[in-house]
Amino acid sequence: KTDIEENVISFKITGYEKYSLIIDKNYVKPLTVVVRKPEQVEIPADANVIEYKAGVHDVNEIVVTKDDTWIYIHEGAIVRAAQPKSNPVVSKDGLGFARWNSFIRATGVKNLHIVGTGIIDFSHITCHARRGIEINGSENVSIEGVTIINAAEWTVVTNQCKDVVIDDLVLIGHRLNSDGVAIVDTQNAVVTNCFARTGDDHFEVKSITKNSATGGNNIVFRNCKAWPDSCRGFGVISETVNDISDVTFEDCAVLYRINDWWLDPGASEWYMGSLVICLSDSGRVSNITFRNIEIYSET
Repeated sequence: KTDIEENVISFKITGYEKYSLIIDKNYVKPLTVVVRKPEQVEIPADANVIEYKAGVHDVNEIVVTKDDTWIYIHEGAIVRAAQPKSNPVVSKDGLGFARWNSFIRATGVKNLHIVGTGIIDFSHITCHARRGIEINGSENVSIEGVTIINAAEWTVVTNQCKDVVIDDLVLIGHRLNSDGVAIVDTQNAVVTNCFARTGDDHFEVKSITKNSATGGNNIVFRNCKAWPDSCRGFGVISETVNDISDVTFEDCAVLYRINDWWLDPGASEWYMGSLVICLSDSGRVSNITFRNIEIYSET
């Protein structure tokens, strides 16, 4: 409930959540307020720690190669991804953008934790230069609490992983292909309490690796908020090379799903939507559940 008096809007916040205030139906420029519990992170004494304390940090990349690694981005810390200066790993993608490896990345590790309530900011790198966080072939992975701004491409990706927990993320961006949370060929994943307003799909399950060892199954998205200005909110989306099964989206919300994706506006009748199952490859999809989903505005 809001009260308005002499051009002053007041409201009482009664819990830890993500709140968006829209004034005069101007949903393009809302005020979004994130209210969190005080930061409490306990790191084991024998862990490998990569730590960023309060302040601004310009960082080229963060590569994890050891098990039992904690990346701790403290409250008040802003980690700014620097524009890569070396030659790109892939000189051009399909749209002509130069690309490098993902900003935070790990392959084949166990017990990786990315924690803290600080900010990762991609505003200083070019479009498609890097994915945000990409974890490949790893086990027991958690990503909790961080805010990610203006991702240059896919924001958070787990690929061929097992036992993943993603909680309380805030993802805000606008650039093409800045998908929110992509659970790819992953087994046993739980995504909870996240807010996303990005420039592509928001909370999605995919399969892109033929004959993946893990497959995509036993995945839950719970209490997540999607604001898909230009694409889709929740679902199994497009890349479906291997079988995907047992995926649940529950107690979630779509605030505004506004526009058709500019690449193919004529496909909106089957390709767009707040809740979707889109198949584009040979895999089979089964036992997908959407339960207790609130959709505020679907265009």
